Amino acid sequence: MTQAAAAAAAAGAIELCSWHPHGKTQPVCNKPATHKVRWPWGEEGFICPDCIPLVHQTEANIKQKATLQSLDTSTQQPVTLHERTALIAAKLSAEAELTEVTKRGEQLYRNNVDLTQQVQTHVMQKRELEAQLTGVRAELGELGERLQQREHQLAESNAELQRLQVLVPFVGKETTPEDRGLPSSSVVD
Repeated sequence: MTQAAAAAAAAGAIELCSWHPHGKTQPVCNKPATHKVRWPWGEEGFICPDCIPLVHQTEANIKQKATLQSLDTSTQQPVTLHERTALIAAKLSAEAELTEVTKRGEQLYRNNVDLTQQVQTHVMQKRELEAQLTGVRAELGELGERLQQREHQLAESNAELQRLQVLVPFVGKETTPEDRGLPSSSVVD
């Protein structure tokens, strides 16, 4: 036991945990102690309920058994009126904060549910629009093919029309040898 721990025990103060939960190079726990620990080589200290499992783990690791002794809490000083008032105020403040945080958590949960429903709606709308888009693209492809066929037919019709326009001046009209670029029969006479 350290001199400070011995002095605190003599004064009847609340003991604090002296365990180093993260190794000797880290700070001690300093929570209110409920047990006193003594190792076979004589080292002593106080530990809180949170550090007891760490003591058991250390026992298993080093294959040594520590002695745990419960502290007598009846020797602790009663809480003064000022301390009691401070504790009650801290409790009321914590309860109010808990109520506020709970309400905020419930609101966030409702918002999350609403947003999840909106996302699901948008996903369904996207799927529907994609299906419609696929249909429109298929129809566009068919219309494109039909347009190419019509353009091909139009080109053939225009070519036929041009051939017929070339032939129109010669149809229905009697042609004379002069029209054809031949000598007339009068030349022979």
